[in-house]
Amino acid sequence: MAAICSEICITTFENLEILVRGIQDQNSNYTRFFVLGRNPKINSSFTHALIRVTPQKGCADSDTTFDLTELLKTIDLSVIHIDRRPAPASEPFLDTYFLEVVSSSKKASEWPEQLSQSISRVRGRGYLVEIIGRW
Repeated sequence: MAAICSEICITTFENLEILVRGIQDQNSNYTRFFVLGRNPKINSSFTHALIRVTPQKGCADSDTTFDLTELLKTIDLSVIHIDRRPAPASEPFLDTYFLEVVSSSKKASEWPEQLSQSISRVRGRGYLVEIIGRW
């Protein structure tokens, strides 16, 4: 098995070892990774999503210190994991947040609308928001 990845991956996946560190050719190098599967299925009963949220100039939190608590209140979904990364090609200290969210509804059929409404609220506050994946 081989991978170009962050060193943290060796703590997550078995049988990985670091062969070479620092292979980037630029200090501002950003790499995006994708998880691929052999049997993709279209499934209407997804209950999880990964969303990427980036503040932008003029958004509710851009003129003051970023307030993650306010973002989480706006999302109003069950957030089970948060990952923060520097926003690509951004000003210093402007970060992108990856939020893993899960449906709190007992009915899987309500999840797509719940997720859509959440994203609309966050966009309404001036954030860039994308759904990265659903499962």
